[in-house]
Amino acid sequence: MADRAGSEIIKTKPIPPATQSSDCITFTIKSQFPLDLELAGAGASGKVYKVDECIVLKALTVYEPPASDALPRDQWFYASETLFSSRLMKDERTVFRLLEKRPHRNIVEAIDIDHAEGIYLRKYLPLSEFRNPTQSSRISWYQDIIRGLLHLHNLRIAHSDVRLDNVLFDSQGRALLCDFSSACPFGYPNLACSHADLSIPTNGPAETLSDATDRFALASLVYQMEIGTKP
Repeated sequence: MADRAGSEIIKTKPIPPATQSSDCITFTIKSQFPLDLELAGAGASGKVYKVDECIVLKALTVYEPPASDALPRDQWFYASETLFSSRLMKDERTVFRLLEKRPHRNIVEAIDIDHAEGIYLRKYLPLSEFRNPTQSSRISWYQDIIRGLLHLHNLRIAHSDVRLDNVLFDSQGRALLCDFSSACPFGYPNLACSHADLSIPTNGPAETLSDATDRFALASLVYQMEIGTKP
């Protein structure tokens, strides 16, 4: 079962304008888990819980509210992180509504996207289930990912976060794209290129997102899979 007491997450981000004294500050914020659900995975956009053997729930990251006597800065961080998590879930729901009308076999299937607690998805296998895949298998996976991306691109959507953590597999070993919390229409700003801590931005140096920025990220994924380290 998930830890009912929640877990602490350490983050670094720009401090609120009213208290700026340096570029960034590190702070700790505590997240909460839904009761009686097994935690299957976690990321910036939310947490994934096992519902049963076929379905998982991707839920918002819920943070513990600060105490009534908390500093204004702590209240600001709580509001900021809560709004950020909510926006990512809203964006992912928007993409899945489009995919309900235009599904694709290389994109994960949403079972129900309209519940307040999050998005119910079909359960798939992680990469860790496949030990020492052959080159032929890896090439098939790259082709699967390309097919999924082409489908998104035909809808004028950039995935914007193509990496190994966002690839899952069905029972036949077919690769599927998942996690659309960063997805957005072509032409939106490429926020990844503004992160100074990334020697090579996830989506390349382009200022806006497009099919080309997803191809850049896919090339990095292939490099990591073949060489064993990130470029």
